[in-house]
Amino acid sequence: MSRTTLVSRSVGCGVCWIAVCAFFLPGLGQAAAEDFAPVVREAFFAAGGVVILDANVGDVRVRPTDQEGKLRLVITSHKQEDATAAPHWVREFAANGSQAKIVLEMPKHGEHNFDVTLYVPKRSDLRLNLEVGDLTIEGITGNTDAELGVGDLKMTVPDPHAYRAVAMSVHIGDVNAGAFGLEPHGFLGKSVEREFSAGSYRLKLHTGIGDVSCEAGGA
Repeated sequence: MSRTTLVSRSVGCGVCWIAVCAFFLPGLGQAAAEDFAPVVREAFFAAGGVVILDANVGDVRVRPTDQEGKLRLVITSHKQEDATAAPHWVREFAANGSQAKIVLEMPKHGEHNFDVTLYVPKRSDLRLNLEVGDLTIEGITGNTDAELGVGDLKMTVPDPHAYRAVAMSVHIGDVNAGAFGLEPHGFLGKSVEREFSAGSYRLKLHTGIGDVSCEAGGA
């Protein structure tokens, strides 16, 4: 067999391989990015109530609901095993009168990929506790008491002037109270605390190890 023939066959095989990859790889990419059917829990819940959330691990986001008078929990999994197990992570989801309580117990070990979003009325009082993860609160007005063990706690408030008392602290990390124009004090255990002459609500944010921030926005 001549060298020319060998080269021709090598080139032909290379072209075929490229064609096969072009055909199959897009499908593999789509499969890798697939989101599975979310776990959704809903309940009627009027504005002005108290929402209590206890969770062990994971990234949790609290946002205003787009359906007034409703409380909605959504867990979106990006892996099949998480999608199968996620319904069992909701240990409690109850709304009675002016108080709602949600208890979540997510897996602490192994590789997992999921998002947790809790939609509440824009005017709600929040009592949130998360052991490990990032906790984000967006566009909610009301009394807020949020505590995080390890991770970053971020909050945006539509109107900083609505708050009469502000307390933000960390054991190890940074504090940013930009919404209220306050500068933290301390070295490792940074904190800010202030009582204002106006406003109706109280805000308390704390994390053990991580950063705490509160900015204006999310109206």
